[in-house]
Amino acid sequence: MMPGVETALDRFRPDVVVGDQLALAAPVAARRREIPWATAAATPAEFTRPLADRPEDERRVRERIGAFQLDHGIDDLLDLRFSDHLVLVFSTGALLGDVSFFPDHFAFVGPVLGRPAPSAFPWDRLDGRPALLVLLDTADDRSRERFFRVAAETVREMDVQAVFAAPPALVGDVPPNVLVRGQVPRLKLLERMSAVVCDGGYGAVCESLAHGVPLVAAPIRDDQPIIAGMVEEAGAGTAVPFDGVRPDELRAALTTVLADGAHRAAAGRVRDSFAAAGGAAEAADHLEKLA
Repeated sequence: MMPGVETALDRFRPDVVVGDQLALAAPVAARRREIPWATAAATPAEFTRPLADRPEDERRVRERIGAFQLDHGIDDLLDLRFSDHLVLVFSTGALLGDVSFFPDHFAFVGPVLGRPAPSAFPWDRLDGRPALLVLLDTADDRSRERFFRVAAETVREMDVQAVFAAPPALVGDVPPNVLVRGQVPRLKLLERMSAVVCDGGYGAVCESLAHGVPLVAAPIRDDQPIIAGMVEEAGAGTAVPFDGVRPDELRAALTTVLADGAHRAAAGRVRDSFAAAGGAAEAADHLEKLA
């Protein structure tokens, strides 16, 4: 990425560079030109030291980040994942836990959800029973098919309605209390949901908690197990295994989340903290001050 990023900086001549936490070319190019730079942390997983119990792997990551800087003539080494000017963390302490020990240039601005995407939905089919949204963003079709079919079997005998954001072919035999839609207006739909079942992707988790909706997370890969752990630690939901989960396991998790007011109360606390943090407007204020 370095040649393209450097060309862009030389043509545009910005006052500040904002780089995704995983796009390490941005801070290296900015440091070479002595331009202030900000980290945009797309996921809060890195702030938990996910490799703390694997010190050799953690050391190798730091060494590779250092070597990348040395290869481009920078010998004043920093951890490029965390700017020394400004780190925009799209979360809050209500989900992350104690954030009091972070430096002052770490700004916990809460998530930026974006604009609702329009999508047709049969709103009249929602009859007032507790409603669940079931969605998976990262699994392959074979894995999704198994999970959706387990989820369908799970809710068949429950006094709930479930909306599956899935291709109908993946669900198979659809119970009467399940609506299957290839696309759903997620943000609008969350206003009517009592719980969400998802894979622990940070976007889905933030969307749910921003509406005060508790979760059942079935993490698959990447940062999802860490995010699911944060949800559990915050009290805003629970986690189940993705691979091999049984209907009785998923039913028990859903029953607990739906019946236990503590989960909804915790999700409400996270929602309130997100709203108070400021989101996109707060992030923009920090960037303007940096410029």
